[in-house]
Amino acid sequence: KSVNVTNGISVKVSVAAPASDYTIDKTKLKIVLQDLQTHATALHFVTGSNVPKDAARVGEDIKANKESGSIFAYQEGHNIYIAPADHVDAQLHAQADSSYFLSINYRDYPNIGYASRIEELETIKCDNLDTSRVTNMSNMFYGCKSLSSLDLSSFNTSKVTNMERMFCDCKSLSSLDLSSFNTSKVEKMDSMFEGCSGLTSLNM
Repeated sequence: KSVNVTNGISVKVSVAAPASDYTIDKTKLKIVLQDLQTHATALHFVTGSNVPKDAARVGEDIKANKESGSIFAYQEGHNIYIAPADHVDAQLHAQADSSYFLSINYRDYPNIGYASRIEELETIKCDNLDTSRVTNMSNMFYGCKSLSSLDLSSFNTSKVTNMERMFCDCKSLSSLDLSSFNTSKVEKMDSMFEGCSGLTSLNM
C-alpha cells in the first residue's frame, strides 16, 4: 500500500498478507518451553492481538510446515502465550496426531530432557487452539503433574479415535469438565485418568 508521508511524497510499504493456516508443531513447542530462561506456570493459546504488549518473543518459529504461517511463544512474567506472529488474529491448529502434545514420548526419545518445564505448568488455556483435525489425543497431557487448571471447553473431538492416557498422572487436577467432548468415534480410552489422584469432580 502507499502512504503519504509529507509534501506529496508517497512511500510504498509492503505488508504481508496473513497465512491461510497456522498449525503448531508439537515437538518445536516443547523445545521452546524447555528453553525458557525463567519459570512459567501458565500456558495460553491466543490470537495475535491478545498477546500482552510487554510480552517478549522467545524461541524459534514453531509452525508445523512451510505452508503454515509463523507461530511464536511470547512470555510475560510467568505466563506464556502461543500466537500467530505479527499480531495476526487467526486460529491456531493442532496436528492430526496430537499424541504427547504436552508430554514426552520416552519410548521414542529416551534421552530427551525437556519434561521438567512442562511439568511446572499449573494452568493451560486452549481458547484459540482448534482441534477439529485431531484424530489422536493419546497421552496429550500425560505427566503434567503440576496442572491444576485445564480449560478444554473449546476442544473439538469429533474426529478423535484415541484418548488413551490423555490425562494420566495429572496428579494436581481436582476437577475436569469434559462435557463438550464428542466421543462418538473414540475406540481407545484405556487409562485415560490413571494416576489422577487428586481428581474429585469429573463432568462428562
